[in-house]
Amino acid sequence: MVPLIVSSQEHSVERSADSGHRDYSHRSTVDKLGIREGHAVSFVNEAWKIDDELRRDVLARTGRPPAREDEPVDIALISADSETDVVSALREWRRRIRPEGGIWVLTPKRGQPGYVNQSDLIPDGL
Repeated sequence: MVPLIVSSQEHSVERSADSGHRDYSHRSTVDKLGIREGHAVSFVNEAWKIDDELRRDVLARTGRPPAREDEPVDIALISADSETDVVSALREWRRRIRPEGGIWVLTPKRGQPGYVNQSDLIPDGL
């Protein structure tokens, strides 16, 4: 089953001494997404256009252009908000993701218009 990734992937990270929470602040967004050199990445603009800076950083890390439409994908970055049919998007992209790949669903932050409670998406990981 292709993982639906709604939180940081498992990596060794520091724990904050006072809160017990993991501290990812020292890592770049591309590191947090688990994107590596050579990965085939698709940018899926379901709810909005994915940020140009993030796109640039991802492509710099992979060292290659975005995945072609006919190519298996390591990582799909999908923008989604409360109006997005996430289940349909997951079903569509699941067919293209390599077995060791994943799907990142990028949503607005809590309190922002279009916010999606990410724990509600986990059962839809298909």
